[in-house]
Amino acid sequence: MGEVSDFLSNLFNHSGEFICLTSLRAKPLFVNEAGRQLLGMPDQQDVESLRLSDFYAPETWEQMRRVAIPAVNEAGHWEGEGELRHFQSGERLDVAITAFLARHPRKKHPVCLVVTHRDISDRRRAEASEVLKEAILESSLDPIITVNHEGVITVFNQAAEETFGRKAAEVLGKKPEDILFAPSDVAGGPDRVGRHVSTREGSMLGKRTEMTGMRASGETFPLETAMTVSQVKGFPVVTFFLRDISDRKRWESALRQAKDSAEAANRAKGEFLANMSHEIRTPMNAIIGMTELVLETEMTSSQRDYLKMVRESGESLLAVINDILDFSKIEAGRLDLEHDVFD
Repeated sequence: MGEVSDFLSNLFNHSGEFICLTSLRAKPLFVNEAGRQLLGMPDQQDVESLRLSDFYAPETWEQMRRVAIPAVNEAGHWEGEGELRHFQSGERLDVAITAFLARHPRKKHPVCLVVTHRDISDRRRAEASEVLKEAILESSLDPIITVNHEGVITVFNQAAEETFGRKAAEVLGKKPEDILFAPSDVAGGPDRVGRHVSTREGSMLGKRTEMTGMRASGETFPLETAMTVSQVKGFPVVTFFLRDISDRKRWESALRQAKDSAEAANRAKGEFLANMSHEIRTPMNAIIGMTELVLETEMTSSQRDYLKMVRESGESLLAVINDILDFSKIEAGRLDLEHDVFD
């Protein structure tokens, strides 16, 4: 048996795939070095003390028992996919499985069952990543467009279809500047994007810029754009993350108009107060002046007291009017400051 084991080791240990030989009753007889490493099998582990089910996740072993082994016994061959179980960590490993009967070279009767396993974990991860990417693309509320190194569109998500009013089928393979952007934004656009692609640097990378998009109807609308450059199979690929900012622009315009109206109303109020204060101050000065002239004439003491009260009240009212005038000048931006020395 030792000579057979050495022969099998020399024969299969140079293979990068996990190869297992079993009896016709699926009793493990040999596992090559690649299989031991993939399973995390200890060096001292005796293969013949194991069961074939020890290699697989429960669901995969059930598939092997119910489908694969009967298929091999009937047709001599079976292919499928499943999961191995790591001996140490219990981690599951995705593999492509091929099982077939090895026959005696002369007598042609089955000698053993050969089961090969090819690690497809990287492929499964890539598939899962692709599914996740597709889910992100289609669930995004913002348009996402990808342009390859030849400058044509390769990705056009559902949000882009809704925003531009075009189906992906009519856009893929075409240049975005021909159908998605307003002519005012197209001039120099391809060259600018090309420079970003070739150098992976530029003003459009890592920040949001504004462009003008064009819907299928010919209507133009404002777009906020962010751009990234990546490599796919050695070629640069540009991904545009777009956002229709028509509503935001309308809100900004309405806010500016409301602000301008409020400022105009405030200025009108200030000018009105300034004019009214000036108009009131002029007759008030006349009242105070005439009161002082009357106080210089002959009159009874009671009359003099009454006129003094009129003058003092007028001066107090004039002080209030002057304060209102100063406040109005401040609001109207017409306040003149005086420089004076004080202690």
